[in-house]
Amino acid sequence: MTLWVVRAYKNELQKSGINLEMKIVTTKEGHNKIAYDRYLIGENVKFNVMPFTLLQKGRFSEIKKTENKIPFNEYWNDSDSYDLITDWDKIKN
Repeated sequence: MTLWVVRAYKNELQKSGINLEMKIVTTKEGHNKIAYDRYLIGENVKFNVMPFTLLQKGRFSEIKKTENKIPFNEYWNDSDSYDLITDWDKIKN
């Protein structure tokens, strides 16, 4: 994945009024404390979703609604969690 792809994906969703923010964990320590799953979280609904790379490859997967409590702020604000756009240089290194 390149920065151009991430920006294009974000811009395309903005046309429909969707604000997309994506973070990634790049360290072993981070992977040991943050869930591997991906989530779409709205005001009143939460979904467990497939990896972006599966979408790119056209592979089969499902989006599933969940009632589980997701520790979003803990994951999002973790020191090993990097923004795919603003922290791109840290990620690619």
